[in-house]
Amino acid sequence: MELSSNILGIDIGAVTITAVEVTPQREVVRTGYRFHHGQILPALQKTLADFNLPGICGIASTSSTPEVIQTNRQYDNRIAIIAGLRHFYPLIRTVLLVGGEKFGLLKFDDQGNYHSYKANTACAAGTGSFLDQQAGRLNLAGASALSAMALKNKGRVPKIASRCSVFAKTDLIHAQQAGYTLAEICDGLCRGLAINIIDTLFNDHHWQGSLLFSGGVARNFAVVKHISAILGVEVIPETDPLGAVGAAFSLLDELLVK
Repeated sequence: MELSSNILGIDIGAVTITAVEVTPQREVVRTGYRFHHGQILPALQKTLADFNLPGICGIASTSSTPEVIQTNRQYDNRIAIIAGLRHFYPLIRTVLLVGGEKFGLLKFDDQGNYHSYKANTACAAGTGSFLDQQAGRLNLAGASALSAMALKNKGRVPKIASRCSVFAKTDLIHAQQAGYTLAEICDGLCRGLAINIIDTLFNDHHWQGSLLFSGGVARNFAVVKHISAILGVEVIPETDPLGAVGAAFSLLDELLVK
């Protein structure tokens, strides 16, 4: 079957909405990204305002997307991410996924076949929601503002726990009393989060090539910097939203074989 219209891919998580429009030739022609603050339908409408919806012939979503969003097909988040990965990063063998409430590590074998997935517990420590909470305690607009402040740090990096929000609050107070600047404290939070992720996921990992960083926290370049430094490997933040793109590609594959 030949397609003349595009496919819309939607990935809605605990914190953000991502939408992409892809052509039958697998070109990403439009991307939308927005924090939904629990107001999913209004946020989705705003996200899609600049999309050419009359030119869409199919809609695909990830499994984290609420079922109230009507789509042609819904795909498991990991399946969608793998589909996007194989198109944009065929040589990558390790993917770190860090979103608003969950994080995990996808591993592939030497031939690029799926090997395993390891995830955190139900606790949100080490995720974007944790950083948003700490940003509020520091009177910052959100995790993006915290990241921007952390990148300005040229001085010390205080030790701040990220395994527990209560301990983090105590450490923040101690750091402020010790005279650390706001930039240093933000950098300490980002480094603490990076350490928590590494301690949880990487204790038995053997490296093969670069690490791809996917999810909302991949936009926090202070966290990216610390993970790269601690592990001693190249960390590549995703440039295309793998979940939304992979869902669109998966639907495209089904339509093309009909």
